[in-house]
Amino acid sequence: MKAHRIELKSVPFINEVTGQHEPAPFSYRDAIKLAATSGGQRGMSSDDVIKAIELVAELKTAGPTIYLSPDDHGWLVKKVNAVVWTNASDAIAQFIVDIRKAPLVEVPTVAEQAA
Repeated sequence: MKAHRIELKSVPFINEVTGQHEPAPFSYRDAIKLAATSGGQRGMSSDDVIKAIELVAELKTAGPTIYLSPDDHGWLVKKVNAVVWTNASDAIAQFIVDIRKAPLVEVPTVAEQAA
Protein backbone atom coordinates (compact mmCIF):
# COMPACT_ATOMS: atom_id res chain seq x y z
CA MET A 1 0.00 0.00 0.00
CA LYS A 2 1.32 3.46 -0.85
CA ALA A 3 0.86 6.38 1.53
CA HIS A 4 2.30 9.83 2.11
CA ARG A 5 4.71 9.90 5.08
CA ILE A 6 4.65 12.98 7.30
CA GLU A 7 7.14 13.33 10.15
CA LEU A 8 5.41 14.76 13.23
CA LYS A 9 8.35 16.84 14.36
CA SER A 10 8.67 19.91 16.52
CA VAL A 11 11.03 22.65 15.38
CA PRO A 12 12.25 25.90 16.96
CA PHE A 13 9.84 28.75 16.37
CA ILE A 14 11.34 32.20 15.84
CA ASN A 15 9.09 35.24 15.72
CA GLU A 16 10.22 36.98 12.52
CA VAL A 17 9.01 40.38 13.77
CA THR A 18 10.95 40.37 17.04
CA GLY A 19 13.66 37.84 16.15
CA GLN A 20 12.99 36.10 19.45
CA HIS A 21 12.65 32.35 19.95
CA GLU A 22 9.16 31.50 21.12
CA PRO A 23 9.12 29.43 24.32
CA ALA A 24 7.24 26.54 22.72
CA PRO A 25 8.47 24.81 19.55
CA PHE A 26 6.34 24.67 16.40
CA SER A 27 4.61 21.28 16.50
CA TYR A 28 3.67 19.65 13.20
CA ARG A 29 1.13 17.52 15.10
CA ASP A 30 -0.59 20.64 16.48
CA ALA A 31 -0.38 22.49 13.15
CA ILE A 32 -2.04 19.56 11.35
CA LYS A 33 -4.81 19.56 13.98
CA LEU A 34 -5.25 23.32 13.50
CA ALA A 35 -5.42 23.05 9.71
CA ALA A 36 -7.73 20.02 9.73
CA THR A 37 -10.23 21.46 12.20
CA SER A 38 -10.36 25.05 10.91
CA GLY A 39 -13.40 25.93 8.89
CA GLY A 40 -12.48 29.48 8.00
CA GLN A 41 -15.17 32.03 7.26
CA ARG A 42 -17.21 29.62 5.17
CA GLY A 43 -17.27 26.87 7.76
CA MET A 44 -16.82 23.15 7.06
CA SER A 45 -18.82 20.58 5.19
CA SER A 46 -20.14 17.53 7.04
CA ASP A 47 -17.59 15.35 5.26
CA ASP A 48 -14.77 17.69 6.33
CA VAL A 49 -15.94 17.57 9.97
CA ILE A 50 -15.87 13.76 9.93
CA LYS A 51 -12.48 13.59 8.17
CA ALA A 52 -11.01 16.17 10.58
CA ILE A 53 -12.15 14.25 13.65
CA GLU A 54 -10.78 10.99 12.22
CA LEU A 55 -7.41 12.63 11.53
CA VAL A 56 -7.25 14.18 15.01
CA ALA A 57 -7.99 10.77 16.55
CA GLU A 58 -5.22 9.21 14.43
CA LEU A 59 -2.78 11.95 15.51
CA LYS A 60 -3.48 11.19 19.18
CA THR A 61 -2.14 7.64 18.82
CA ALA A 62 0.47 8.23 16.10
CA GLY A 63 4.14 7.88 16.85
CA PRO A 64 6.70 10.20 15.27
CA THR A 65 5.25 9.62 11.77
CA ILE A 66 1.81 9.55 10.22
CA TYR A 67 0.91 7.91 6.92
CA LEU A 68 -1.94 9.32 4.82
CA SER A 69 -3.58 7.85 1.76
CA PRO A 70 -3.17 9.94 -1.39
CA ASP A 71 -6.78 11.13 -1.02
CA ASP A 72 -6.34 12.10 2.63
CA HIS A 73 -3.03 13.78 1.85
CA GLY A 74 -4.69 15.82 -0.92
CA TRP A 75 -7.41 16.85 1.52
CA LEU A 76 -4.83 17.90 4.13
CA VAL A 77 -2.87 19.92 1.56
CA LYS A 78 -6.06 21.81 0.69
CA LYS A 79 -6.76 22.44 4.38
CA VAL A 80 -3.18 23.66 5.02
CA ASN A 81 -3.37 25.92 1.96
CA ALA A 82 -6.61 27.42 3.30
CA VAL A 83 -5.13 28.44 6.68
CA VAL A 84 -4.69 32.18 7.09
CA TRP A 85 -1.54 32.38 9.19
CA THR A 86 -1.19 35.31 11.58
CA ASN A 87 2.54 35.68 10.92
CA ALA A 88 5.36 34.26 8.83
CA SER A 89 8.25 32.17 10.05
CA ASP A 90 10.71 29.64 8.73
CA ALA A 91 8.98 26.96 10.82
CA ILE A 92 5.57 27.63 9.24
CA ALA A 93 7.04 27.84 5.74
CA GLN A 94 8.88 24.53 6.21
CA PHE A 95 5.73 22.90 7.60
CA ILE A 96 3.75 23.95 4.51
CA VAL A 97 6.46 22.61 2.18
CA ASP A 98 6.78 19.36 4.16
CA ILE A 99 3.03 18.74 3.98
CA ARG A 100 2.81 19.57 0.28
CA LYS A 101 5.83 17.44 -0.63
CA ALA A 102 5.29 14.53 1.77
CA PRO A 103 6.86 11.52 0.04
CA LEU A 104 4.70 8.71 -1.26
CA VAL A 105 6.17 5.53 0.21
CA GLU A 106 5.34 1.86 0.33
CA VAL A 107 3.81 0.97 3.69
CA PRO A 108 3.55 -2.71 4.59
CA THR A 109 0.07 -3.94 5.47
CA VAL A 110 -0.57 -5.62 8.83
CA ALA A 111 -0.55 -9.03 7.09
CA GLU A 112 2.79 -8.27 5.42
CA GLN A 113 4.28 -7.18 8.75
CA ALA A 114 3.13 -10.43 10.41
CA ALA A 115 4.71 -12.64 7.71
